[in-house]
Amino acid sequence: MPQIDKKILFHISGHGFGHACRIIEVIKELSKLAPAIYPIIKTSAPLWLFEMNLKSPYQYFYQVNDIGVVQPDGLHLDKRATLATWKTFLSHKEKIIKEEVSFIKEENISLVVGDIPPLAFDIAYQAGISGLALSNFSWDWILKYYVQEYPEYQSILPIIETAYSKAHRLLRLPFYGDMSCFKHIVDLPLIARRSLSDPRKIKQRLGISPDNDRKIILVSF
Repeated sequence: MPQIDKKILFHISGHGFGHACRIIEVIKELSKLAPAIYPIIKTSAPLWLFEMNLKSPYQYFYQVNDIGVVQPDGLHLDKRATLATWKTFLSHKEKIIKEEVSFIKEENISLVVGDIPPLAFDIAYQAGISGLALSNFSWDWILKYYVQEYPEYQSILPIIETAYSKAHRLLRLPFYGDMSCFKHIVDLPLIARRSLSDPRKIKQRLGISPDNDRKIILVSF
């Protein structure tokens, strides 16, 4: 392991693998540009995803950082259950922040990066370090439409918005939604994985002629 200069704490949403895959690409580039930076990852995304994709040193902790959206399966969502679960999660806000601030101080962490759990920025703010957001949407943007249907959960929105407002910067990615609760925004290009597979073999697996030179887009959820 190279000499550790600075530690960065990554709080990653475990709702789907997209947040984790995006941060994995960021960590890969960081390991090339600044190998003395040591990533500490906290997420409910599975460890095997990081083991499969990251070759540089890091530390992983399984931790639920946000709720995302409650889904009974991959194509359906439960709005009321989503709001109720967020409300329960946020009721433990002070305990979560206190524990994470202690961890930051014990580990001498220099920066928190969040994609895109709101409490990550409350935590960084209370720890006296910068919190950097990376995303093209925030959970308040998603949940405000759910709250229109279930207004009894209105109280969770200002908690989430206030937490996001404490981010030092938002690195905003393309195709973004309303992220107006962030005070300082810097726009970035897309961050995505590049396939290492042979395009001809992919076409064969999809039943497409390998000699077909037309651009092909696979839309998947």
